[in-house]
Amino acid sequence: MDESNQYIVYPDKVRNIISIAVYLAFVFLEAYILFTSNLTLIWNILLVILMAFLLWQVFQNYKTMSKGEPLLEISDKGIREYSSGVDLGLIPWKVVEKIETYPGQSSLQIGILVSKPYSFQNSSSKNAKKIADRNRQRTGYTLSIDGFSFRNKKFKEIFNQFKEFAHNNNPAIIIKEYEDPLLKMAKANRNKKKK
Repeated sequence: MDESNQYIVYPDKVRNIISIAVYLAFVFLEAYILFTSNLTLIWNILLVILMAFLLWQVFQNYKTMSKGEPLLEISDKGIREYSSGVDLGLIPWKVVEKIETYPGQSSLQIGILVSKPYSFQNSSSKNAKKIADRNRQRTGYTLSIDGFSFRNKKFKEIFNQFKEFAHNNNPAIIIKEYEDPLLKMAKANRNKKKK
């Protein structure tokens, strides 16, 4: 495949390093509280559980960062996602109905909606169709890219690549970029004041 006709997304190492640093700061803070405070047994147990969870997050971020494997590939042939653990195979552009950003719990997400009859026949996983169908029924998207995993600039770059490849390979795809209503209102107010 010609490299100019593909865009490969790797883990955002800076974002992973920042996450690791924040998690470790909380672990050290909790360890300090655990060893210097006279807390009840319940609080000690809760702190240890929270520390274990944070250390697990450190491990997961480090593992993702050190592997250096791609998370996503966007090409003229379609979209292939590697990070979910279930290989959905190549999703061709002709079955993609919509690509949009939408607000998630903690950050923007990119959602890719495919047509209902698409069967994920290119998948190497026997469970891919069942999992993809279940995911679609729950969230409305076959594929969702978490914006929390990327810095804002990188996230916008990924979305712009989706727009460009979609425009070049299937202009019928609906592209919708979420605009925060509060920012939209503030921008409108600023424009009124200028007039």
